[in-house]
Amino acid sequence: MGNLERLQRSVVELLRSVSDLRLADIKAEDSDDNAGKAEGLRVTVLRPLPRAASRYAAGPVFSEVEISVEISRDKSIAARAPSIISAAENVSRALHNWSPPVACGYGRVYLSQENPWLADGPSKIRIILNAQSVLQ
Repeated sequence: MGNLERLQRSVVELLRSVSDLRLADIKAEDSDDNAGKAEGLRVTVLRPLPRAASRYAAGPVFSEVEISVEISRDKSIAARAPSIISAAENVSRALHNWSPPVACGYGRVYLSQENPWLADGPSKIRIILNAQSVLQ
């Protein structure tokens, strides 16, 4: 397993530990985990994508990685789940300034300075975060 996959799994584990998100189905993109809570709120941690490479490292090392978290809410079955904006705030609060485990190879995670949230219709929000390489 590579560092980017470790980073994605660490984000999933952190979000699953947040009590304000206990009614959400939290999983990694392309995960085989189909066990859902059927509350209508879904949090999906997308694959981390490199945004910058370090030219000083001996091998391919990414100096900045983008992490996206997609939140969707099905109004027809989400009676008990928090609103999509509350869920997005909870995810943002949990991840902004979070430091993943050293084994991930990346340091502090922070909200993107430009467009930290992107709305995709009334029932989906994508949160954009960045992680720095531990080499920085």
